[in-house]
Amino acid sequence: MGKSEQALLMKKKRELSEYKAIYMIKDYFLLLFQTIQKKHPRAIKGFTSSVQSPTAKRAEISSI
Repeated sequence: MGKSEQALLMKKKRELSEYKAIYMIKDYFLLLFQTIQKKHPRAIKGFTSSVQSPTAKRAEISSI
């Protein structure tokens, strides 16, 4: 395998690791938010009014 092929493979592996990390963090924060919301609903009340669910965002985008 040439050096350029090896460099491309390393870049691809690094990007894959970054995507995995992003999704792990996203899932962690979703679980954290849901736990806080269950235990302290008043603390989250003002925040949730400005946040749209992913399905609402998709519906809004698809209607455009």
